Formats: sequence, C-alpha cells, structure tokens
Amino acid sequence: MNYLIAFFGALLAGFVIISLVHEDPGYVLVTYRGFAVETAMPVFIIVVLIGYISTYYLWRVVSTLWFVKRFWGPWQKRRHQARAIAALEHGLTKTREAKWQDALIYLSKGAKDSENPLLHYLYAADAAQLLGDVAKRDKYLRQAYTEVPSAKHIIALTEAELMLKSNQIKSATKILEDLRETQIDNAKATYLLLQCYYNSKNWKPMTKLLKELRGAKFIDEGELEKLEIETHENLLKEAHHAMDPLGMSNTWINVPLRYRNHEALLPYYIEYLFSQNVHNEAEQQLYRALKRNFKDNLIYYYGLSKGADPALQLRNVEEWLRTYPHNAVLLQAAGRICVCNRLWGKARAYYEAAVGAGGNDEIFHELGELLEQMGAYKQAIEVYKQGLGTNAQKRIDIKIGHMDRPLSNEMRLLEHMAQPVVDHQKQNADHRKKTAVKKSSQDTILDEELYNSR
Repeated sequence: MNYLIAFFGALLAGFVIISLVHEDPGYVLVTYRGFAVETAMPVFIIVVLIGYISTYYLWRVVSTLWFVKRFWGPWQKRRHQARAIAALEHGLTKTREAKWQDALIYLSKGAKDSENPLLHYLYAADAAQLLGDVAKRDKYLRQAYTEVPSAKHIIALTEAELMLKSNQIKSATKILEDLRETQIDNAKATYLLLQCYYNSKNWKPMTKLLKELRGAKFIDEGELEKLEIETHENLLKEAHHAMDPLGMSNTWINVPLRYRNHEALLPYYIEYLFSQNVHNEAEQQLYRALKRNFKDNLIYYYGLSKGADPALQLRNVEEWLRTYPHNAVLLQAAGRICVCNRLWGKARAYYEAAVGAGGNDEIFHELGELLEQMGAYKQAIEVYKQGLGTNAQKRIDIKIGHMDRPLSNEMRLLEHMAQPVVDHQKQNADHRKKTAVKKSSQDTILDEELYNSR
C-alpha cells in the first residue's frame, strides 16, 4: 500500500513539474573564474539527481569494501577455529572409541588453525603411540615444543609419560630428572620418576621421592604404603645379600618407625642381629613387634632368638599358646625355647603337637634331632622318614640295603642318623651270638664232665 501511495505521489509530482517546465522551463547559469555553464532547469535537476544517486551508491560500495576488509579476516579466523574445535571433538571421540587412526587424522588436521594447538599435538602424540608409531609421536611432540614453547614443562611431562609406557625407561628418567631441577614441587613428575626408578629397580633414590609424595598427598595412602614397604624391603635385601653389617645398620635406621614391626622388614634386621650375636636385642625387638603384629614369620624368629631370660621367653610363648593353641609355628617356637631351657620332655611334647598341627619338614627334622639327643634312635629315624615322605623312606631303605646309588643331602642325613641304630642292632646281635657260643661251650664242658664221671 505504501509503495502504491509513493508511486502516485511521484507521478503527481512529475506531472506538476512537467506542466511548469512546459510553460517556462527557465535556465541555470553557473560561472566560476571565467567559465560559464548555462543549461535548462530540468536538465540541471536531472544531472543533480544523477550525481546524488551516483555519489550515494559509490559511498555504499566503498563502505562495504572497508567493512569486508575489516571483518573478513576475523570471520575467517573464527570459522577456522570452529573447524579446529570440531576436529578436536571428533578426535577425542575417536580416541574414546579406540579408533586411533581416525583420531590421529582429526587431531593433526585441526592443530594449525586451533586456538590451543597444544591439546591437538599432545593427544595426537598419544594416539600415535597407541598405534605403535613412535616416529610420529616424536614428530608431534617436537611440533608442540616449537609452536607452544611456553608449555615445555607440560610437553616434557607428557613425553616422559609416553616413553614410560613404551618402556623407554632411561630416556624418560633423563627427561624427568632434568624437569625436577626446575620444578622440584611437581608431584606428577615426582610420581613418574618414581615409576622409572621402580621399573629399573633403583631403590635407593625412591625413599626421598616417597617422602615428597607423602607430603604432597598425590597418591592413595594404601598404594603409598605398599611402595614404601616394598622399597625398604628391597634395600634391606640388598644389604643382607651384600653381607655388609654397616650397610644393614644404616638401611635399618632409614626405615620409618611405623614400618619397623612389619613382618616383611623386621626379619632382615633380626638376621643381622643374629649374625652379630646380639640375640637379646633381637628377642626384645621381636617381642615388641609381636605385641602389635602377631605374624607367623615373626613367631618363627622369636623361637630362634636366645634372649637373656629363656624362662621368660617360654612364659611369653605359653601365654600366646592360650590364644593360639593350634598354631604349628608357635608350637615349634615353644619346642625350640624348651630345648634352650633343657626341658627335653616338654620340648618333645611341643614338637609332636606342632607335627599334629600340620608341621613342615623342618619341624620333623628338629623333632628327629631332639629324639636323637634323647637317645631314641628308632623314633628319630621314623620321624626323619615321615618328614621326607614315602619316596624318601623307600630311598633310605634301599641305601641301608647297600644298593650303590647317589645320595641326596637328606639321604646322607638319614644314613647318618640310621647308623647308630644299625650299630646298636649289630652290637645286640654280636652279644647274642657270643652269649650263645659261650652257653654252648659251657654245655659241652658240662657234658664232658658228666661223661668222665660216669
């Protein structure tokens, strides 16, 4: 409707103008420094209108071009960034779906246009490693170092973690040790370096790292305790195998107090004390540990220790037996301590109870030694046979029968133990034979006397 009104308005105005021009068109004279231009009024009006319209549209074109020049670049950049974000999203989705090759294509394609290319390169390096392409992994990591130098610590952490996963322990260790020189408080770097040392069985520097991780509370308490115990156990084992008393003493001093009663650690120190003939301290250490941590291997060593008061040791063990009457290791320890107290009958009773509670070969062996000491050779040899099993019994029977065959250590032991029994049997047989001969001689003499008397 508005266009129709404007059309009729323009038509009416044109009619009025034409009427006026037809009666008196008039003229326009323009002079400037000696130049003069004269034209009819209608022509002048048309020229002015054309000039105005041309100027208007020229301005519009120029302003549009200026606008395009100003906003085209940012628009293109936003468009590329949107594509890069979409590529990153697709890449991460493919990563979650374990489609590593597709993930690598998307992640590498959007890196150059991304507002944050670091994510693209790091995830692309991870995908390349999962594909088993170490060369591509290293290529993306180098690109990350080049394009995002401000994030070199993050890139180094990622590189070390990927190398650790691919079992490149030495390279990962070098990167992490260099990184810790500048970032000592980086808990992730500390944890990764700890894993490197663990995989290479480098136990000594692990103690310092474990202390740092405990302070940082970076890993679970249970996992941390497990690592600490395993680390100190291996250090004690190394000192034990090296037979270095000073090294063992220093290693034990570095064991945290909370772990000194642990069943995996204390036996190494106890054996060290035994080797130094410090049995009294060993007995006291074991007693304190057993009050807090009643474990079979600690009981075993308590039975081996020779404290200053063997009678008190026996009372301690008998007190524990009230709570654990069928513990074979505790019964064995009681038997050993009774032997130290020269209570042979009581020791035999405890050893036999330990056998009944499911004793091992060592208990059979100790019981056999006790019976041998008590002079019960037949019972001793039977106990040794039971300890070695049915096959061992057959082998000893064959050996005693003078069969010529190699002897194991156990067989030599049994042969040695059997010898007193054999000797005793031979002595009895010789005695009976001599008695019979003597009796026969006496009977012969008596018969001769009777014959002569007749």
